[in-house]
Amino acid sequence: KFAIGRCHRQSAFMTGKCVGVISMPGTMTNMLKPWDKGGAYAPQPRYDDDGQIVWEPKSPEGSYWGRRLKFPGSTQVWDPATNTLKECNPELCPKAVPHSRTGQLVNYAPFFAEGGESYAIRGTSAPKRKMLMWKFFAWLASLPATALPLSGFYRNSQLSDAGRAEVLLESGWPQIMVDDIFELLRAYFLDPEVGDGLNPPGNAAMDLLLLGFSEYMEDLDRIMIHGFALSQPVLYSESPGLPKDLYAQAASDLIQAYNTRTESYGWLQQVARWRESLNLPFMSKEEICTEFRDRVDDSECRVFDPPPDDWANVLVYPLAIVAGLAVLMLVCLFGRRLQKELIKKRRLEEDRLRRSEELIECAEDELKELGYPMVLVSARTFLSMEQLVHYEALRDKGLLVVLDSLRAVFEFKMMNLIVFLSHQWLGLQHPDPHRVQYKAMQAAVAEIIRRGSSLSTLRDGGVARDCEFELTLDSVYVWCDYASIAQMHRQSQMLAVGSLPVYASVADVFIIVAPSTTHASTSKPCNIDTYNARGWCRAEILSKVCSTGLEQTFVSTSGEGSMEPMTQDWLDRLDLKVFDGNFSCCALGHRCPSGANRFTICDKQNLVRPMLGVYSLMLRKGDCEGVQAILAHIEKEKSSFFPETFQYKKGENKCEERELFGPLVFMMEQYVMKSESSDLVARRSSASEAVQSYHGNQFQDEELGRAPGRQTSAAIAASEEAAKSQDLATKSVSLDEELGDAKETPNDVLHEVQKAPMVVSLDDVA
Repeated sequence: KFAIGRCHRQSAFMTGKCVGVISMPGTMTNMLKPWDKGGAYAPQPRYDDDGQIVWEPKSPEGSYWGRRLKFPGSTQVWDPATNTLKECNPELCPKAVPHSRTGQLVNYAPFFAEGGESYAIRGTSAPKRKMLMWKFFAWLASLPATALPLSGFYRNSQLSDAGRAEVLLESGWPQIMVDDIFELLRAYFLDPEVGDGLNPPGNAAMDLLLLGFSEYMEDLDRIMIHGFALSQPVLYSESPGLPKDLYAQAASDLIQAYNTRTESYGWLQQVARWRESLNLPFMSKEEICTEFRDRVDDSECRVFDPPPDDWANVLVYPLAIVAGLAVLMLVCLFGRRLQKELIKKRRLEEDRLRRSEELIECAEDELKELGYPMVLVSARTFLSMEQLVHYEALRDKGLLVVLDSLRAVFEFKMMNLIVFLSHQWLGLQHPDPHRVQYKAMQAAVAEIIRRGSSLSTLRDGGVARDCEFELTLDSVYVWCDYASIAQMHRQSQMLAVGSLPVYASVADVFIIVAPSTTHASTSKPCNIDTYNARGWCRAEILSKVCSTGLEQTFVSTSGEGSMEPMTQDWLDRLDLKVFDGNFSCCALGHRCPSGANRFTICDKQNLVRPMLGVYSLMLRKGDCEGVQAILAHIEKEKSSFFPETFQYKKGENKCEERELFGPLVFMMEQYVMKSESSDLVARRSSASEAVQSYHGNQFQDEELGRAPGRQTSAAIAASEEAAKSQDLATKSVSLDEELGDAKETPNDVLHEVQKAPMVVSLDDVA
């Protein structure tokens, strides 16, 4: 909606007011929603001459006319072993369910067909506008699947949260329409073996996120739609049911066409992309060939086979060889076998080395860019909440700031201060059920604002610069896991958790919040020691101190939120050995809810790459005084900070030793030593320096009261700089008086801080 009214996309696009249009989903809902509740495409009632309704879209029993139904399934499935259609059995269709009447197994693999979006550019628009829209659409196409609104990922709350049903009813959905959509979602995404849906739920079909997607769809349209479903033998058949022989032939033709498409792009590449779209663990091409040799093109996997045995040709003449030569041949055969084993071992070592080198490069790359956007909440919002509010609630109210790249973070930090709050969870379902930590957090954030000009903003590399802006409720932003990380979308949550070290390293202020209290679920005491026992908490602290040293890192252990700076004494007291800490996955035995014999990857393995990148950053900044102390601290027990192996717990009693860092730490040290320049620090700082070089000159010109480029004497500059410092000091004193002493409650602090002026708004930065 604009100031001049609502801009309707259909009329605006056709009349030339809009150069482009994006059509998002919603057609089905607008068809099923009642006409008097906003259903744009629902049938309208009919009236007589007196204006009385003579017909409206309702069934005789009063229910609404439109219904959602589950897609039908199939009693047959394609068997790749025989290349034929076969009746479902527990082996071929492990997720099939018995038919309610016949008892025959039916395989349901529904696609949630209520999404879809279209893009259009008006041909008669100006060339520059068309090019702008084209670049925008191309950018959308470059986003990862998990960042798109229609990527096939859904939140668990859509299946179980009763509050969602209340929202739908309030927005005009009939009860039967709400019941239909929830029944449909459960049928698609919840499987009886999974129950809660935390693991790959149900048997829902997903988009083919592969190269040549449109070509696969063309084959489907040509063979199954026009060649079979719309063919004359099917349309005009007088016998009941579909002709099974024609259907089997069409299925065979489709499989053959799909195989041809896959071969043209490469089986291994397509399998790797498909696994990536499902967020499955990474597998090398050799591992894919080993695991799925019977499903991929054998010609692509031959390169990983051991060298062929040429001694078979020699064995054609065994009868012509005397006994002495037979012994020699046996010796040669043994040598050849040994040679093959050595070659295989060397190839495995080379592959391992190659993957280790790729991992080292990826570890550094992850510190050059965010693996997932950094989400912040303003101090104004944070201090006004009654308790910690989860990410989805703040997102739906538009109270979050999302920074998509490091460049965006550094530009944002030019006029804003980022505070990172690190804490432990005091409940199984909520991090702070009794608001003990939240009160301490509020007081700590208020204290940061009160300190004002005594704080510095930390640029990349841990370089401190005096704040060029006044600290107010609108220039201080908070990162807190419950408010900044998705709580109901597992894939987004894991991406954000993997970026925790980067979030901690770019924060201006890092505060450990660990007041003494009790756990709401276990009634066990919780304090700074239990906080420090958590592996993820140790990872956050280590990421911060490795990036910037102890600069602007504070510890709050009282319920009133009083803080003290982290010193060398604190560093000696706190245990920063991340991989010796406690992880929930290890306590649960890494068991998947979906089955007794399925296990998940350990959080320690997920932390290897981020912590390796943090260590690389610390090595490259070894000349910095603040980082030198941390580096010396790690050197004392390097093997404990970066263990080569760890004990992986499978279930309750079984453990197995697995590789963790292996030789990666030594390789990273060699990699950094051989680097001709600190490319990581340089590239990671490029965004910050580019923003500073522009904004810094602009701010300096405005503060000195002159046009850019004009020369001013040193005396005038010094005089005006002193006046500026005096003005900032006056504002700081004024803000101190407004905030009052530390005995005020957080709500009192909020009302007082709201009076403080906001020097630069987000619009000014934009």
